[in-house]
Amino acid sequence: MKKTLRATEEARDFAESLIETVREPLVVLDADLRVQRATSAFHETFQVSRTETEGRLLYDLGNGQWNIPRLRELLGEAIFRNDSFQDLEIEHIFPHIGRRRMRLNARRISAEGEQQRRVLLAIEDITERREQAEIRYQRLFETAKDGMVICDAERERVTDVNPFVLELTGYPREEWVGRSLSELEAFRNAPEVMNIFREASSKDIVRHDGVGLVASDGRKIYADLVGNRYVVGNRQVVQVNIRDVTARHTAGEALRESEERFRLLVESVQDHALFQLNPEGRISNWNIGAQRIFGYTDSEVVGQAFRRIFTTEDVEAGAPEQELAQARRTGNSEDERWHIRKDGSRFFASGVLTAIRDPQGMLRGFVKIMRDVTEHRLASEKLKQHADLLRISVSEKEALLKEVHHRVKNNLQVIVSLLNLQARQIEEKRVLALFEETRNRVMAISSIHEQLYQGTSFANIDLTSYARKLVPSLVRFYSLEQRVHVAFEGDARVALELERAVPFAMLLNELVSNACKHAFPAPAAGTIRIGIHEEGRRIELIVADTGRGLPVGLDFQQASSLGLMLVQGMVRQLRGTLEFRSEAGTIARVLFPSAGSESEE
Repeated sequence: MKKTLRATEEARDFAESLIETVREPLVVLDADLRVQRATSAFHETFQVSRTETEGRLLYDLGNGQWNIPRLRELLGEAIFRNDSFQDLEIEHIFPHIGRRRMRLNARRISAEGEQQRRVLLAIEDITERREQAEIRYQRLFETAKDGMVICDAERERVTDVNPFVLELTGYPREEWVGRSLSELEAFRNAPEVMNIFREASSKDIVRHDGVGLVASDGRKIYADLVGNRYVVGNRQVVQVNIRDVTARHTAGEALRESEERFRLLVESVQDHALFQLNPEGRISNWNIGAQRIFGYTDSEVVGQAFRRIFTTEDVEAGAPEQELAQARRTGNSEDERWHIRKDGSRFFASGVLTAIRDPQGMLRGFVKIMRDVTEHRLASEKLKQHADLLRISVSEKEALLKEVHHRVKNNLQVIVSLLNLQARQIEEKRVLALFEETRNRVMAISSIHEQLYQGTSFANIDLTSYARKLVPSLVRFYSLEQRVHVAFEGDARVALELERAVPFAMLLNELVSNACKHAFPAPAAGTIRIGIHEEGRRIELIVADTGRGLPVGLDFQQASSLGLMLVQGMVRQLRGTLEFRSEAGTIARVLFPSAGSESEE
């Protein structure tokens, strides 16, 4: 009995030591919620003595700070049902220590069946921790790049908004606080928002993407909304986060519009077979023109290998794979060969296969454009077979030449169309500008062949007439027609053979494009003057502008830009000389031999 008593005393002393060591205040309550024991931490925290605490009802302590209905309910369940509770937060003005926030945990400590029931109440002061959390939350709230709208869940009215909401929508704070969501001008076209309180009561997270909001200036804003419900103290709160996705929505709309335009373009082309391949060389898109030429519907060929449209001998020779490999390597592959239709008949086609890459250079697939030129092929073979026996009349020669130039012009137009399609997928301004300059150069060459096709002579090109068509179109391309006047002077007709007409076209295109790009920064205005003269055995080309002139110290002989390099290359092909001067603007003067004359040193 003595040993048992000694062991009991030691266990009690051990338990007392443990309890007194705990830093948080602890209170032992009996079934009447009367304080049986309070630890030193309790007395120190609330600055009360043992006589003021022990033996008194919990609700009578201090100024009645513990007389909380929810606390009484939970303590009763802990004593009589053995249901412990955790993390009950209360906020109160306590005597001696002021306003504090406490977190309470309670557990029954008497054994089942024991007549004297007791409960241990642990009290944790979380005031400073909560204040720090609120400071961090307020900083996040104020600096967040997503909008935040805080609402009282019971009253369903806005209690607070962060600065980003005001910046995004343009409405002042007083237009938000105190109003229900249905009263807010920003949400007048957003029915999804009206049910957010009801949805938040049954779901942890409520999400609506691409909701249309209205700014104070009438702008439409697209946003992703995320709502969730939580408790602050004893108050239910619904928080609505607003993420601005207007740029993403606009880009998506532009992409869908671009894809629709491309689809309409592809479907409207009937004279050419136009279809797409995936990176592995399988057909992914098939237009009406391809269906008309080959006889297959899109459902019959989509997903099929590229070799499906080749003849047996070309498939055995590996022609489809060679064409794909060259397009991957060089960007495009041109071919003229026999192909086979669905009904087994053959036709001769001229086509180009172009590789499509994204801005990062990743291969996305191929585009194939083909034209049935069987009749031209047969006519050409017939001419070859009878060339030694029949004399081809002048009219037949002209028709053939017209067809040649027409085909060249058409092929160049196809290239321009492909460049336009590719340019729509480019977002980087510098790369897009390079594409547009390349397109202008191709169009300059195409115009030469168009002039030959429409003209009466195939020996020479009328440079003056060509310049009068090309230069105004370049000014319009750079959107300068309202600020820049184009003036022409010189001889009525200066001609040049086709061999040098193409470099002349490239040269004129580069000189006028440089003037458009650099001479007249907005809102400057002025004149571009084009002069073409023929003096004896030499032709003089002058491109002058009244713009801001050449940069100081520019040495065009050492220039590394592609435009000036092309200018110098074209001048060498014309066997001419180039001179730049800065006189009330910029003057470029090129001298080169006229048609039929020899180069002069």
